[in-house]
Amino acid sequence: MYKSAKEHQKVHTNNNVTPLHVLAKASAPEQGSRVVVDVQAHANGQLYVADMPAYGLTVATSCLVQPLAGDRVYGVVDGQHLVITAILFRQQADAVMTLDSRCANLRIVAPEIEIEGSRRLTFRSSDFTLLTRSCRWVADTLHQVSKRLFVLTQHASRKVEQTDETQAKHILQEARGSYVMKGEIASLKASAVLKIDGGQVHVG
Repeated sequence: MYKSAKEHQKVHTNNNVTPLHVLAKASAPEQGSRVVVDVQAHANGQLYVADMPAYGLTVATSCLVQPLAGDRVYGVVDGQHLVITAILFRQQADAVMTLDSRCANLRIVAPEIEIEGSRRLTFRSSDFTLLTRSCRWVADTLHQVSKRLFVLTQHASRKVEQTDETQAKHILQEARGSYVMKGEIASLKASAVLKIDGGQVHVG
């Protein structure tokens, strides 16, 4: 006997997920019930579900995306709490999506990791450490602003195609071995005192 499309759809309905209109009529969802609900926010920013005012909202550890007001979420009833396990739809399409591990350390391990920001990429931290065998920076313009800059290396080489300019109140350079300056045209000027001191001084 063939069933109509409506009856066929009724037979294959997932009975484990509680629809919104059924949830509104239910007095108390059973433990472990799975529901699809819309999240709202109080004036203080605390999230809640209008159809389940007696249930507190928590976010599952596996759900790293922080829910926002207006989100349609998938949750599981656990005692007097509704545990959000996934965000199905975001009403605020232009809202910032935040990955929040809720104070737990987050580690990403993969053979290759690529992070791309088409307009801007920002890192904020009180302490930043980069450990690598090879590092490459390629940019049209590079600005470094810091109170202190310390560089320690065995060998250093720098090549500047045009002008290399250094401005400072005091400049101190020390070479334990030889110190060589070469140029087609050289000029050394001092507004007050110019002193040249050496065991031997050769000119010309």
